[in-house]
Amino acid sequence: MRKVWTKEEEQFIIDNKGKMTANEIAEKLGVAVAQVRNKIARLKPKNKISGDGVMNLNKQNMLQDALEVISEREKEIAEKDNIISDLKSQIEYADNVNKYLDNELKKSVPHKLKTPHPCIEKLNDKLKKFEVMNTDMAVDLEIAHENIDAYRVENKALKEKLEIYNQTMGILNNLTGRAYDIKGL
Repeated sequence: MRKVWTKEEEQFIIDNKGKMTANEIAEKLGVAVAQVRNKIARLKPKNKISGDGVMNLNKQNMLQDALEVISEREKEIAEKDNIISDLKSQIEYADNVNKYLDNELKKSVPHKLKTPHPCIEKLNDKLKKFEVMNTDMAVDLEIAHENIDAYRVENKALKEKLEIYNQTMGILNNLTGRAYDIKGL
């Protein structure tokens, strides 16, 4: 039959589990050693204690730092996505201006003139500037895409390392719990 523990008995176990053995606690409470060990195992928070039963702040801080790095990388990727979106709209705008200038050139070229009209020269200059700008924006867009791909790969690697670390912590905490059981705590 399963023992119903009082709050005082539970508190006694919590207060003395590092000071007394499971045998001593069982003798003091007048219960079986197995019941005390089972109760200690149920009272122990899972995956949150180190070998001495105290929360390991260094490990918790390392996990928090890893999550912050991942969060920062995700923000950087979002910023790069916004830059790419802006570059795409600028390239689209430059393409539209190029098309407009081409149409204007076709309309304004006098067939009988041997020398270019001043309006045509201005339009040609603008067209050359937009072509240079369009090329520069395409290069910037390609570089931004490469950076985002690199950030995504790095972010994935960090997440995988964090998952392995969490699994390792779970195994270590499980082993720590078993060590307490073996010691008779």
